[in-house]
Amino acid sequence: MKRLLQNKLKLPNGFTANDTETVVFVLIENELAGYIALSDEIRLESAEAIKTLKDANIKSILLTGDNQKVAASVSQMGMDSFIAEVLPHQKLEKIKELQAKGGFVAITGDSVNHAPALAPGRYWYRRRLGKRYRGRNSSDCISK
Repeated sequence: MKRLLQNKLKLPNGFTANDTETVVFVLIENELAGYIALSDEIRLESAEAIKTLKDANIKSILLTGDNQKVAASVSQMGMDSFIAEVLPHQKLEKIKELQAKGGFVAITGDSVNHAPALAPGRYWYRRRLGKRYRGRNSSDCISK
């Protein structure tokens, strides 16, 4: 949105966005043609899983490519903190930074683009299309 305003483009009539959406504006020849609002649906079991971790004195940190507003909104379900606007190729570095602080790092991801970030974890957990996978190294992650 900042870029639109910098280029003196007007927002569409009736435009609204909430804290759970990432908005992508579509420009054609530097004219605003429309926008797409993207939002992930939070699974019902997510809040319960985070509460279970918290009850066991395990910190949960959201590491996401979503913007700051979306990450802040999602993390309100009980997470300890969040790191937003992290591209897939940057996630591995963020995991290494967390590991360098001396804690045990377990990682969960929902797609193959998380494979590089899952690699340095001692354990990983991935959920895809209703199936659950567990493993101990990145080759397990990629092969399943």
